[in-house]
Amino acid sequence: MAFADEPVDYSGRRFECGWSDRRQTAADIADQIIRLAQRLATIDPAYGRICPDPGMRRFRPGDLGPIVDMDPAEFVDLIDNHGRFDPPKAPAPVSPRGFNLLYRNDLKGIDPSFLSLSVRAGRYGQGPVENRIGLRPDAKHELWQDIGRGIEVLEAMVETWEPEWVCAYALVDFESEDDGIDSRARPWLAWTARPLRPRPNPPYVRLYPAPFPLDHAGPPAEVRPWLGGELCIWP
Repeated sequence: MAFADEPVDYSGRRFECGWSDRRQTAADIADQIIRLAQRLATIDPAYGRICPDPGMRRFRPGDLGPIVDMDPAEFVDLIDNHGRFDPPKAPAPVSPRGFNLLYRNDLKGIDPSFLSLSVRAGRYGQGPVENRIGLRPDAKHELWQDIGRGIEVLEAMVETWEPEWVCAYALVDFESEDDGIDSRARPWLAWTARPLRPRPNPPYVRLYPAPFPLDHAGPPAEVRPWLGGELCIWP
């Protein structure tokens, strides 16, 4: 069955990209988030209207955002002052845990153009370091019906964040051998800058960054050189 025709009530369709050790400042990350929002706005204008996530409540008048309309210096300060979960405080350089940030537009639960963005970036140092960007378009958005538009999202992520890998996939639940419930990635699109190599285990919990490896999905229908790496497509 084609990815577009499969049930939308999987554990969530998403785009994710990741990379290992990279020290970054709040200014670096602010620039990348703004550029990503601008690129995504060409796919759906609502995607360019992401704001700092207000949590469980709805947006209210006076909330900050959209980020593309904010003063750049104000946005950098917001990241520096509210995106750290370890000391030291700004303006000291961020700790090896980097920044953790959440953004979304105001269409949650009311429109297929809803989008959320999670940013875990600026992590560096010794040990198992992973930086990861997650995009969660609504599962009913028409982009999931169009491989070309899906590739546009991948391109925006690759050119904005310079990751080691990007993957568009869904999580499918199934019964495990011990009668529990497990999940497995059902890939749609995957790109790697170069072949992924197994990581030391320990300190890493997984030999490869989730959702890799994708061997269980069977061979892709198409493999092509793309953006200096390799793009795999499972229709």
